[in-house]
Amino acid sequence: MRIHVLILCLAASTGMAAETNQLVRALTLRECIERALANNLEVRLERINPSIANWGIVQQQGAFDPGFTAGLTYNEASVPSTSGSYSDRSLVPSLGLGGRLPTGTGYDFTVRDERANGSAYPNDPFYTGATTLRLKQPLLKNFGLDTNLSQIRVARKSRDIAIENFALTVMSKISEVSDAYYELAFAIEDHKAKLEDLSRAKRLLEENRKRVQVGVMSPLDVTQAEAGAAEREEAVILTERAIKDRENALKRLIAAEVREFLGVSLLPTDAPLVEMVETDVARSISAAFELRPDYRALRHEVDRRQILVQFNRNQLWPELDLIASYGLN
Repeated sequence: MRIHVLILCLAASTGMAAETNQLVRALTLRECIERALANNLEVRLERINPSIANWGIVQQQGAFDPGFTAGLTYNEASVPSTSGSYSDRSLVPSLGLGGRLPTGTGYDFTVRDERANGSAYPNDPFYTGATTLRLKQPLLKNFGLDTNLSQIRVARKSRDIAIENFALTVMSKISEVSDAYYELAFAIEDHKAKLEDLSRAKRLLEENRKRVQVGVMSPLDVTQAEAGAAEREEAVILTERAIKDRENALKRLIAAEVREFLGVSLLPTDAPLVEMVETDVARSISAAFELRPDYRALRHEVDRRQILVQFNRNQLWPELDLIASYGLN
C-alpha cells in the first residue's frame, strides 16, 4: 500500500511540475464565444453558404435577361463562264434581341440588311433589308408565372435554409463553448476540493501514526488511513486529467490553429449564474415554432419541395404553343 501511495505521489508531483512551466491565460465566457465565432471552421464554412445561395438567385434570375446578338457576314463569289467571269459580293450586317418573359413568352427581334454588288448589278449596289418579330407563348407546359418563376423561388428558399442553418450553427457553437467553459471551471474547482480532501486524509494519517506509537490505536487503523489517502491521491490525479481534457475541448472550439494555445493553460474567470426563470409551456412552444432555426429551416424545405412538386406537375403537360411573327422586308 505504501508503494502505491508513493507512485501516486510521484505522478502527482510530476504533473504539478509540468503545469508550473505552462503559461496561464484568463478568459471570460464572452471572449471564448467571440473567438469561437471568429475562428471555428464550421462557423466560417456556414457563413459562406448564404452568400453562395444569393448568387444562386442571381443565376436563376439571369434566365430572363435579354440576349443581344450582332453579326457581320461578307460573301464573295467568282464563277468563270464562256462570256467572261461572273462575280458577286455581299455584305450582311444583322442585329438581334431575344429572351424570355416571366410569363413564359419567348421573343426574338432581328434586323438584317444586305448590300450586294457585282456583275449582276453593274451600275449600283443592290440593297435588301428585313425586320422580324417572333413571339412564342406556351399554353400548357411552361405556362404562367408560377411555373417560370419556380426556380427563382426555389433558390430563395435555399437561401433562407442556408441562413437558418448558419444561425443554428452559431447557436450550437455558443452552447458548446458555454458547456466546455463551465465544465473546465467545474473541473478546476473539483480539483481544489480533491486537494483539500487529500490534505485532510494526510493529516488523519499522521495523527493515526502518532496514536499507534503511543498505543492508542492499532496498526490496522494506520493501514486504513493509508488506503484512504491513496484513494484521495488517485482522485486528485484524475481531476488533473479532467482539467486537461476540458482545456483541450475548449481550445478546439476557440483556437484558430493548433499551435495558438500550445503550452498555455486556460483559466475561466466567470462563474455560472443561477437565475430563477418562470416558464410558460404554451409560450415556450409558440416561441420555439417562431424562433428555432432548425424548425424554420424545415418549414422552408417543405415550401421548397412544394414548389418543385408544382413545377414537375406542370412539366407533365404536352407542349402547345401559340406562335406569332411579323416581318417587314
